Order: sequence, then C-alpha cells, then structure tokens
Amino acid sequence: MEVTAFFDDNTNETATWIATGADSGGAFGSNWSLALSGDTFENVWTLKNETGSAGTPATTISKFQVNAWVAEIFFDVIMEEADPAYPLGYDEHTAGSRQGRPFTYGVDKDKYDPDSSEYDGINDGETVWGTIDVTYLNPLNSPADDLYGGFSAMWTNGGLPSGESFQFMIDTDQVPESPLYALLALGFVGLFYTRRAKRAS
Repeated sequence: MEVTAFFDDNTNETATWIATGADSGGAFGSNWSLALSGDTFENVWTLKNETGSAGTPATTISKFQVNAWVAEIFFDVIMEEADPAYPLGYDEHTAGSRQGRPFTYGVDKDKYDPDSSEYDGINDGETVWGTIDVTYLNPLNSPADDLYGGFSAMWTNGGLPSGESFQFMIDTDQVPESPLYALLALGFVGLFYTRRAKRAS
C-alpha cells in the first residue's frame, strides 16, 4: 500500500507499507508513520506525527490518504448482517468478501469493542484536533458497493499536531478475484469498442 501524509506547510510525503513482523506492518515517512499490528477487523491503526523531532520543523498533518489498490487490497466498509445501518444486510457484501468495518475513530484504543454497534462507523465528525472528513476512493464498482481501493481522511479545520497520534479502525479484504477480473474485462471491452469507434470515424 501507499500512504501519503499532507502537512499544513503545503508539503506531502508518500511512504510504502512494509511488513514489520508476522502480523504487523507500517508505512514510515521521515518523521511520521501509519502502523497496524494484528488483523484489520479487530485492531487499531495508529497515525503518528513526529515532525519537530530530530531538528525538523514542527508541522501539523492536515490530511492522510491510503492507496491499497496497488497491493490488490480493498477496504471493506460494510458490517455484518445485524447492522441496522445497512438494511440489505449480508446480501450487500461482494461475493467472496467477508464482513467489514467502515472508518471508525474517536474513542480510546483500549475501549474498542469490535462487536459493539457503537463503533460501527463514523465517516466524519469531530476529533480531538478538529473536524475530519473521510472519503472512500476507487470503488470496485461491484453491486454491493462495499469495497474501495483507498480512502482519504482530511481535517477540515485543525489537524494532527506534532508529537500526537490518531487512532482509527477500518477493515481490509483481499480482492475477490471474480469481481476484479470482471471489472478488468469490462474495461478491456470498453477500450475495444472505443478504438473501433475511432477507426470507423
């Protein structure tokens, strides 16, 4: 995956996700990081802003973006069948995709309960450092509309200050092969007909 941190001085930096253990990994920038240990359904992602250390200027992270499509990983934003927020229930999941968890934040990491409806998902709202707006990116375009190739989280006022951490939950799935290949096939069909139309004209 690729993770990009955007700072309030109009600079940004992209880091590539690497494994740090058998069930842990992270993307590590010059003075910031995004890391996770354990599975994505029950564990907390941690974004750290360490700018201002080691002689670097102190800056605020105003936005961060994760591109998982490049690693053939998708963020699964639909919960289990019992979730009243998704009345179509489990049938709304892409074939081959398990239940997921939308972007959730704003609670103490020690109080996360993955089975609690209280943490089913908050797509935007107040954080300790201001208002945040979360947008899912690169949808798989399956009938279920549950899998996305990335997301962007932006503080519309405020941001993550130097020396602070921001914790959230969001679930990932490996790409179900049949929907992905169907999407690629549709793309090739569209390209074929576009080229034929150009030749005909």
